Amino acid sequence: SVKGKVVTDAFLLINPQMLMLGQEPRQTTPNIGHLNKPSFDPLLLLLIIESMEMLLNLHKIIWTHGLTLPNFTEDTEINGKSVNLTLAESYNKSVQEESTITLEQLKTRYVGKQDPKRHLEESVEDVMSKNI
Repeated sequence: SVKGKVVTDAFLLINPQMLMLGQEPRQTTPNIGHLNKPSFDPLLLLLIIESMEMLLNLHKIIWTHGLTLPNFTEDTEINGKSVNLTLAESYNKSVQEESTITLEQLKTRYVGKQDPKRHLEESVEDVMSKNI
């Protein structure tokens, strides 16, 4: 077989003088002749891909960011601003006005304005989700 011929040729190529000196009979063959240098286009594409990956990692949030605790003084200020007395007063006023307004006026009452009920609900949910 071909494999057998290669093996027997390998043993025939061993220099007996090398065996007497105690050196291992190894033959090295260079593969430089079979290597082709890459052309300019793949190198340019690789450079573009690496630069894009580097730019994408520039402002990336690190994984320990979620483990850091927020500043409690800032949270108390935000809580105080969001659960505001003016929101509660405007919601109370809107509830009292609902009994005197017709249904058509109720539908278009907060067009272009802030709905105090919805705004109060959003601020309370935001505060509750941050404090939990």
